[in-house]
Amino acid sequence: MTGRRQAIWWGAAALVLAALAGLAHWGPDAGLRWALNRVLHQMGWTQVAIAHADLSLFNGAIVVKSMEAGPSLGRALGIDGLDLRFRWRPLLSKRVEVERLDLSGVTVEARRVGSAIEVNGLPVAASGGAGGESWSFDIAALALTNSTFHLFDGAFKATIAIDRFDLTDLKSWAPDQPARFRLAGRINGAPLTLSGHATPFADRPALAVTLDIARFDLGSLAELAKGAGITPPSGVLDARISVEGQPDSLAAEGRFAVAGAALAWDGGRISAERLEWTGTASLATRALAGKSVIDNLRVVTGDMTIANRRLTIDGTLMPAKAFGILPPLAGRAEMVADGVSILQPDREWLSADRIDARGIQLAAGQPATIGRIDFRMLSALAGRGAEAFPRRVESRQVGLEGLSVDPDGRVTMAAANLTGALIRVTRLKTGWVGLGQGDDGGGEMPSFAVGRLRIDGRSRLEYEDRVPSEPVRVALDGLDLTAKDLDSTRPGRDSPFTLKARLGEGRITASGDIRPFADSFAGRVTVTARAIDLPVLSPYAADVLGVHLHTGQLDADIKASTDNGRLTGQLELTLTRLYVAQPDPNAKLAKQADMPIETVLDLLRDSEGRIRLTIPVKGELANPDFDVSDAVGQAVAGALKSTVLTTLKVAFPVAALIGLVIDEAEKPRLGLEPLRFAAGSNQLEGPALEQLGTVGGLLRQRPGLRLSVCGTADTHEDWSALIRAGSLLARLQTLVGKEPATPPDSERLLALADSRAQAAKTYLVERAGIDPGRLFTCRSRVDSDKNAPPGVLLLL
Repeated sequence: MTGRRQAIWWGAAALVLAALAGLAHWGPDAGLRWALNRVLHQMGWTQVAIAHADLSLFNGAIVVKSMEAGPSLGRALGIDGLDLRFRWRPLLSKRVEVERLDLSGVTVEARRVGSAIEVNGLPVAASGGAGGESWSFDIAALALTNSTFHLFDGAFKATIAIDRFDLTDLKSWAPDQPARFRLAGRINGAPLTLSGHATPFADRPALAVTLDIARFDLGSLAELAKGAGITPPSGVLDARISVEGQPDSLAAEGRFAVAGAALAWDGGRISAERLEWTGTASLATRALAGKSVIDNLRVVTGDMTIANRRLTIDGTLMPAKAFGILPPLAGRAEMVADGVSILQPDREWLSADRIDARGIQLAAGQPATIGRIDFRMLSALAGRGAEAFPRRVESRQVGLEGLSVDPDGRVTMAAANLTGALIRVTRLKTGWVGLGQGDDGGGEMPSFAVGRLRIDGRSRLEYEDRVPSEPVRVALDGLDLTAKDLDSTRPGRDSPFTLKARLGEGRITASGDIRPFADSFAGRVTVTARAIDLPVLSPYAADVLGVHLHTGQLDADIKASTDNGRLTGQLELTLTRLYVAQPDPNAKLAKQADMPIETVLDLLRDSEGRIRLTIPVKGELANPDFDVSDAVGQAVAGALKSTVLTTLKVAFPVAALIGLVIDEAEKPRLGLEPLRFAAGSNQLEGPALEQLGTVGGLLRQRPGLRLSVCGTADTHEDWSALIRAGSLLARLQTLVGKEPATPPDSERLLALADSRAQAAKTYLVERAGIDPGRLFTCRSRVDSDKNAPPGVLLLL
């Protein structure tokens, strides 16, 4: 071969080699760019831009820089960088082995359109299966950084920003080997981390994952909730939850907290300053176990508001079928509620500093039971607004034992205990305050039963009757009540009870069996009363008999029974030092007796000044008829005809018989120096205390002496002092030498006189040690005489 031909041959070979080298160098890159363009065009993304593509066939590496693909309209799929390291040889066995895949700057937009999903404007078709032998793959390591996913579903929008996502050891051909993953990023701006492992290719896939999320606004899910027919919640979520198990037996544990939680519905709203839960949940048993703490819970439904400063629930609950009024739940729990109130605009139904419920048990189709509920500082039934009135019931502590609530609303309990209770009862012409005004058609009262009701001896009953022309106010202290077998569904059942109380310095005891739920009240009652001061009941005598009780005490033994609306019984009454104030010859009692009141009382008194009566009681319960002819016959011993008082009738219930005693005429009697008080004051000071000490000594030296304590007040000095103490205007008028022109308030002055008499009597009983049976309070008096000194009269 000539040298020229050799040169040509070697030159052509060099060109071929150069072409092959160029093809080897640039061909894979160009082929990769062409293949990516073609595949993306076939997928529907007509706008494709690739800044750089590098394919190394020998090293098994693909590098793509700054690629964007998308439809003619819509957001483009963007990838800032793709770095793929793979192995060739496993491809021959239909296995893709990726040593490492790095993706960065990926931007994806996914949108639900009807029932289809579009990714960057491209519909995603459901997989129909490729047929033939499937490929397997192995991803040793995958990293996704600085990427963003935009999710749209109707009006709902969510943005997931991925700072970094790592996936390792994902092997389809080794299904039992767990793949591990970790994600750090933000969802709608809320920091999010997700880590764990999974076996997605196992026959029974399993998962173990821990989720941490902070400051996630639940309001961003509002549109998604509306689309699912769920009332959208609001609040800010912080959570750390771990989930583990297989799809049908997942279990979770951890905690979550929601600040500013709120949920509204038509006609109501529930909100909480903070809601926190710590515990576990099981998909297999559908049980939720743990502790929930809710701060400043507020539930509003209609015009009713339930407020709770802090609610703590600890236990295990699961969904169950609903029955009647009971919640659709089953399980056990304990509950503590601090600062509870149930309000309406015109009523405070209940408030309590603390409610502690132990042993709560719920079961489908069964009554809900609670082992014990304790209420601390409970109050109930108060008026608000224009018709405000004090709470009807207050108690330092209330304990309910063995509580059960049936699906139909029936409530039963083994025992109910009230400690340190204050019960207020007020009677008006229209009904009882706080208990409705007559028959208002408010619906049937739920049935209930109490095995044992106890009001301890540190309780008090305040009774006020505004029906008489003058109000009657009575306070029973040391109230001790025990009642058993109360059941509203068994009206014919006898309920035994015992009662003890103090009325001033007097004592009252009662016992018997009653049927409080019968159509007509029925039962048997025995009452004993000792040293009961009568002036407090004077308004009853004034309205019925036309006389006021000035002084006197009652000892009584009462036995009565009722059945089918009929009342029968007997009263053994002893009236000591009974006197009436300013007897009127035209009073009802005088006309019925056909003789002066003084004569009646003088005939009834024995040598010790006592009046003893035995009075049979009979008649209709609504209008008892007290036959006093036998009582008069015994007391007067034939001095009056047996028919003198047969026409005397008293229209009061049995409980008020002590207020039906006839009064004495006021007569001059021996008395001690009156106690003097400062104008407008009820405080014992200086000379008054010294004088009471002397009186106490006298009473101790002479046990036969008895003393009447009579409070007085005047319309001049006392009333002026009361006005000056209560009115800034009155003080200013006094400073400039002008007396206030407010007319005297007789009720306030009588209250001042009463308190003066009570202060003197309490001193003699508690400080001087005098038997209260020797001390008698009079009906207080208001004087209009300027020379009458304010104070207390002491009458022997």
